[in-house]
Amino acid sequence: KEPPDFNKTNATVIKATNCNLIPFRVGDSIPPQNARQILIATTWRSGSSFTGDIFQHLPVSSLKKNARVYEVCRFLLPNGAACQMPEFYQAVCPLFPLQLMKTVRLRVEYTAELLADPELPNLKVIALIRDPRGTMNSRSRLKWCVNIHCDNVVKLCDELDQDITVAYNLREKYPGRVHLVRYEDLSTNPYGNVDKLFDFVGLPQNPVVEKFIKNQTRTDRSRQDFGSDPHGSEAIAFAWRKKMNIDEIQKVQA
Repeated sequence: KEPPDFNKTNATVIKATNCNLIPFRVGDSIPPQNARQILIATTWRSGSSFTGDIFQHLPVSSLKKNARVYEVCRFLLPNGAACQMPEFYQAVCPLFPLQLMKTVRLRVEYTAELLADPELPNLKVIALIRDPRGTMNSRSRLKWCVNIHCDNVVKLCDELDQDITVAYNLREKYPGRVHLVRYEDLSTNPYGNVDKLFDFVGLPQNPVVEKFIKNQTRTDRSRQDFGSDPHGSEAIAFAWRKKMNIDEIQKVQA
């Protein structure tokens, strides 16, 4: 008999995720061929936090922000050093049936090697892109974004164009394993596009995720809510329209 607080919706997600995990017990390391790996490939200030948080609200995700994992690693060694050690994640990530990673430094072209790896047959790549005007506007407010790899709009646009081309090519080469999504589409139509994301990775929707999306798209939410910006996700995505002057916009569009 199920306990009174048993969450049937989370059970549905877990069942869908664990369909190949019957031989394994809690605490066992799950072989790559039995787990699901999701890689979000994007660049700085392109919506990776919002996209990653969507998956983070699933009960079976191993994204770094997973509260239980974070609480463990921060106390293993002084100053939370374990949270930055590959050895820690190599030991912890295989415990989760859904292994999610997001990166802002790995270009989409380099995911081809991972997709071709026979030991990662379930890997799926989400190529996340954003309007370069929004990306540059967001970066311009960061003190650390003062090097050629961050504040160079020509470099950003060239890499964005290449990432889109490569993503389309990889999607044809590996059907069902590469998904291209725009941050602006997630912001303006989150429910429809999150449904597509979940269909892509083979997971059902979850009320916890729906609640998160509802909260993120509210325009009256406070800074204490899920995000750190008091505006809705759509307003954040298109903030460049109000914050950039015409010269800054034309510099990106040139």
